[in-house]
Amino acid sequence: MNYQHGWARMERMNEALVNISIVGIIVFIIYAAFNIANLIEVRRASIALRQLIKRTEENLHPALTALRGILEDIGKATYNIAVLTRSLREVAETVERIENTVNGLYEYYKEGLGEAARANIAGLKAGVKAGMTTLLKDLNDRKEGSS
Repeated sequence: MNYQHGWARMERMNEALVNISIVGIIVFIIYAAFNIANLIEVRRASIALRQLIKRTEENLHPALTALRGILEDIGKATYNIAVLTRSLREVAETVERIENTVNGLYEYYKEGLGEAARANIAGLKAGVKAGMTTLLKDLNDRKEGSS
């Protein structure tokens, strides 16, 4: 009789360990999914940043060329005021395009990453809560069933 009581107790402990392991696996899967989603977002941001740098280099080269022209024109300012004005306008337009590109990209990724992180965190919280609720209910049902 004493052995039966001991076996029943070990069996309940084994069931609790299995339930805890299942909840742990579920939490790990949710955690891994959250991290994978974040890695994908970081990868996308990295690709976009590379494209931004490439476009900036393409836009920066004409801006530097125009600036060099401006410096030469300043030396000849008494000779040709019209050339100086045109060169300044080109530089301003190039800088404005660069600024608009950077601002647009910043806003896009600021919103996208924030929403993705909030959604992933909410999913993680819901998964952990559901897992814990199920575990506690299962343990309570087994406790009531064995009494």
